[in-house]
Amino acid sequence: MKRKQIKRDAEAEALLRIEIAARSFEDFTAVVKWYDRLDTNRERRERDHEISRAQESLDWLEGWDGEFLDIIFDSAEDMWQLIEDWDITELVKNLTVKQKDVLYLTAMRLYTIAQVALVKGQTGRNIRKLRSLMIERIREKLFPRLLERIAKGFPITTTERKFIDSYQQGQG
Repeated sequence: MKRKQIKRDAEAEALLRIEIAARSFEDFTAVVKWYDRLDTNRERRERDHEISRAQESLDWLEGWDGEFLDIIFDSAEDMWQLIEDWDITELVKNLTVKQKDVLYLTAMRLYTIAQVALVKGQTGRNIRKLRSLMIERIREKLFPRLLERIAKGFPITTTERKFIDSYQQGQG
């Protein structure tokens, strides 16, 4: 190990001396070649390291059928990053930790209310109440945002149109 370090130090010193002594075009070409060789070696080492690290870290993904982003954001805290609509993203991002956990377990993991209650150590009634209040608040905040989009002339999807119609019928 010490021998390699001495060799690297000697090569660095030699390169520095060549740089300082360079006066002609050929001298500068030699310096550039030396730096190109060092860069190529460094890039090779980095590439080899990245490939070996990628193989190590992604071995657990074998057999996974989902998308890469689904894997990265597979947590209650980060699930909002998988939502395409910015308004809904913002609403989900601002939920409480308890609400995010229940939403994650029911919507992403497809747990039943009984399973969520078991995981959280609470009653099913408590989980249902938390979930219904969370959804109600999201709907209350989403409705005016969608009306604002329509007022500004932005297009909305069929699902958003159905939501607006059903929300208005529920209020009236």
